[in-house]
Amino acid sequence: MFNIFKVGDRVKVKDQDIFGVITWVDVWTSSYATVLDDAREEWMEEDDDGTLEFRVTELEREVS
Repeated sequence: MFNIFKVGDRVKVKDQDIFGVITWVDVWTSSYATVLDDAREEWMEEDDDGTLEFRVTELEREVS
């Protein structure tokens, strides 16, 4: 089953300890999404915005 993600969804990157909120999804192909990393303060430099881009197939919904 193909996961459809939308802006505001909380996600986890498969096989990585990266969690965050989707801030953008490629509306034409739904192949890529931009995630605002919860741990961005740990790696951000002053010109970064704290987002990372992933294929949607690399993402799964975060389950509480």
